[in-house]
This record gives sequence, C-alpha cells and structure tokens, in this order.
Amino acid sequence: MEFAGRKFAAQNAVAEDSCQLESGRWVDKALDALLPRLCLACGDSPAPGGLCPDCRLGLPRLGPQCPRCAMPDTSGHVCGACLSHPPPQSQCHALFRYAEPVAGLLQRLKFSGALGVADCLGEMVAECWLPPDVDYLVPAPLHLQRLRRRGYNQALELCRPLARRHRLEIRPELLWRVRETQEQSRLSAAARRRNVREAFACRVPLAGERILLFDDVMTTGATMQAMARSLLAAGAGEVSCVAVARAV
Repeated sequence: MEFAGRKFAAQNAVAEDSCQLESGRWVDKALDALLPRLCLACGDSPAPGGLCPDCRLGLPRLGPQCPRCAMPDTSGHVCGACLSHPPPQSQCHALFRYAEPVAGLLQRLKFSGALGVADCLGEMVAECWLPPDVDYLVPAPLHLQRLRRRGYNQALELCRPLARRHRLEIRPELLWRVRETQEQSRLSAAARRRNVREAFACRVPLAGERILLFDDVMTTGATMQAMARSLLAAGAGEVSCVAVARAV
C-alpha cells in the first residue's frame, strides 16, 4: 500500500509537471513567431534550432569511445577497465565531452529551468546517434522530493526528441530512485559508487525486455551501472545506455 501511494503521488507529480511544461512550450512557440530566438550558448546570433551555426560547430564532440562505458580515446575499442571488470550495461554512448559550452547548458537546464536546452541537445542526440533495438526508453529518475522541488526531470525532457524521432516508448515508471542521494558532482569516485548503491529499484517485473537508459551526464559511470543492475535484477534481458555528455 505504501509503494502504491508513492507511485500514485509520483504519477500525479509527473502529470502536473508535464501540463506545466507543455504550457510553457506553447508560450515559447508564440514568442518564436514574434521574436527570433537567440543562441543558447553565445546569446548573440539568431538560432531557431537553439544554437547558432558557429556555436554548433564548436561543440566538444566525444569522438571514438569505448562501446561499453563511453570512455573516449580508445579508437572505438573496449577499454582496459571494461575488459577487466565488465559493466552491467551491454553498450554505452555519449555524444559530447562534458566541457563548455555543453557543461554550462546542462547546468542551466538542471538548475535554472532552461527547457530549451533539453529540446536542442536532445534533438542533437536523436540526429547524430542511432539507438540499438530496444523495447523501452527509460530516463534516469529523480527522487520524488527532488522532482517536486525542481518541477521536472531533466533526463526525461532530454530523451523526448530521441523517442519521437526513433519511435521509442518512454517508460519512466519502470525505474525508481528509492532514496534521495547527494549530488554526484560533489563526490569522489569511491563516494559516488557508495552514494548510488541500492539507490534505484525496478518494482515492475521484466521478462527479457531490452532497455535503453538515458541520462544527461556520465562521470564515473556509477549511476548508470547502479540503474542497469536494478533493471537486470528485475528481469531485463539487456540494458544499453546513452548520455548527452561524458566527463573525462
């Protein structure tokens, strides 16, 4: 009964947030029709797609990376760490290095409500990366209390363009953050692993479904691995991961 109550509250919170976000997007579209939107990065040039051509060209693309953890500079081969200790996810990809201006844009999305960033960067992931064959797309969840404080889940907003373009079904309810954790950005690598240990749960039985996890930033990969393990423990057949940016 306790879980059912939390689930109902979370669903109501997500529904309320979705209505507010859709209203905000209609306002944005009306303003776009009257005034040209300026580049999210430089703030100077008109940029209907969110970024002006110069800023788009200057984005820190990640390039060749380990197919299991997205660590760059491996010429596309599995890195030594993944060979020694294979992660639970079968594959992983990130589009950008976590560097400016991407880092600043994601910070604005996460802490300042700049939802245009989600549309812009999410669309770039959808354009530049072909996802594997999966059954469901699952955004990294926020704890219910943090979701209420922030008003939206940035991972969910970022993954919407990928779902639209590639016709993927988003299932945010499959994965729950069962306890509120500290911000990973403030912790060491070892502390990050402890921080997310048993922080996630999948309380919906899975029967071999292939899951694609989506998050905004990967740093050590501890959060992605913790989420993947929870889904595999619930019966998922395979878990893949994608992030907008990878810290190196």
